[in-house]
Amino acid sequence: MISPGPVEQAAGPLDLYFLADGAQTDTDVGQRVTSFLDGATQSLEIAICDLRLAAGPGTSMLASFHSAQKRGVAVRLIFNQDHAQAIPVPPPPEIDWEFVDQLKAIGVAIKAVPGVPDLM
Repeated sequence: MISPGPVEQAAGPLDLYFLADGAQTDTDVGQRVTSFLDGATQSLEIAICDLRLAAGPGTSMLASFHSAQKRGVAVRLIFNQDHAQAIPVPPPPEIDWEFVDQLKAIGVAIKAVPGVPDLM
């Protein structure tokens, strides 16, 4: 049996943001994620279902990931690699593998989780 580690208390309030299909733009979500990344001081553990980014938000997020790596922040990202056999409506976007490769190139630990809904 594995013993649980020490419990750490958050330094500030918890900020929750819920997404709904079509209720926010990719730029809005990208800005929220970028702001979160820019505030990291020790580690980032990110799990995301759909990893398909437009040029603007993707460029900003990549810069924030890179900045975090340079600050010595331990960064890990996991995402769903596949989607179900029956494609939902609207279908989820395909993975932006170029973005994933750029993250790997700057040292971000990447894990694609095969199968659905194995991650989320």
